[in-house]
Amino acid sequence: DAPTRLVWFDASGKELGQLSEAGYRSPCLSPDGRFLAVSSDDQRNGKHFIRIHDLQRGLSTRLTESGNDDFPTWSRDGRRITYLSGATSGNTISMNEVPVDGSGPPQVLLKGAMVIPNGWTPDGLLVFLDFRSGPVHLSVYSAAGHQSKGLTAVGGTHAQISPDGKWIAYLAPGGRP
Repeated sequence: DAPTRLVWFDASGKELGQLSEAGYRSPCLSPDGRFLAVSSDDQRNGKHFIRIHDLQRGLSTRLTESGNDDFPTWSRDGRRITYLSGATSGNTISMNEVPVDGSGPPQVLLKGAMVIPNGWTPDGLLVFLDFRSGPVHLSVYSAAGHQSKGLTAVGGTHAQISPDGKWIAYLAPGGRP
């Protein structure tokens, strides 16, 4: 349990500031750069919640309540967060989505084994790490059809989608991008 701090640097490496609290992991900036979603161990008790930081106003809001939430990923319009939820009751693991403004409860997108969201494409596909069958691989989830399918046959982690949504960069097995 190592306390972590989120620190901002400019392009030359000069520290510009940091968030005052510690205990964060999986930081993800909103598309407009104004907000930061993190998995936060608020009370240093091993329970992680998705928390949103308003970087301009210096405010923070807890978005989820299950106590085992991680890997927040912003929707392209910045209105929703997709995240991994390892619910503590019943040992159910799911990939959920929740409105950032708190206007609705979390909705389950996929349920079962561990699935870690990586990012949304402009046309509504979610790229995620899929641990459901065999070796970890990349899959895509269609919000329109509520279905998923494999993207890579084997391997692939740390996927990033290009701003125009035409390319996906990922780390291939053996560490080759």
